[in-house]
Amino acid sequence: MSGLLRTVASLPTPEEAHAVRLRLGAEGIEALLADETTAGIYWLYSGAIGGVKVQVAENDYVRAMRVLEGEDGEENSPEWKCGRCGADVDAGFDVCWSCGALRAEAAAPVGDDETASPADPVPAAPSPFESPSDMAPPLPPQDDDGLPFNPYRSPRHSGPPPVADQAPADVDTEEGDAAALRAARSAIIGFVFCPGILHGYSAYLLLKIGLLDLPLGPRGKRLFAAALAFDLLAAAAAGVGLALMR
Repeated sequence: MSGLLRTVASLPTPEEAHAVRLRLGAEGIEALLADETTAGIYWLYSGAIGGVKVQVAENDYVRAMRVLEGEDGEENSPEWKCGRCGADVDAGFDVCWSCGALRAEAAAPVGDDETASPADPVPAAPSPFESPSDMAPPLPPQDDDGLPFNPYRSPRHSGPPPVADQAPADVDTEEGDAAALRAARSAIIGFVFCPGILHGYSAYLLLKIGLLDLPLGPRGKRLFAAALAFDLLAAAAAGVGLALMR
């Protein structure tokens, strides 16, 4: 190709530029690509150099622009106005983006003087985006116990899932939980400071909880078990020490 070249399109990537070049070639218009290598290797600078440029000869410029703009001797279809909601819809769509009305039943070209008369309204078309108001949401699948289906449920389990071991709502567990907390702290700290005294105090608190039958919550029960374990471990250590001293 010789002579003056004119740019008809600038694309950010070589792939898009080749697509435009092939489109022009299908119409018999020879096109060249400028800055293709630079934009392909140093793609970060594609915007700085203006992208990959598609260039044609001077005498093919007008026809190439028509091809790229979709003209090519034919007029573009006009936009149409939805007669149901009055929205302007692009010519490439057959359904109103606003209300879902079909183009064949509620279309009026943009710019026409004739509009839908209020006395003779356009019938509302069923919208593909709307669902019947009386349609109830589907119920989740249920198992044999009438409970919501759980895919992670063990096949061996039957009946309702086990309920966590919790104290009744009307039982006050504050006193028992506080005593269990003090017992656990004394049992743990007793391994470092005053082992005999603190472990004796911990054992006293545990005995108090048992004799007075103080109710315990889930956390209190865990603390009670921890304090008892540490007290027994301290007692065992003391017994081994006394045996070795004999």
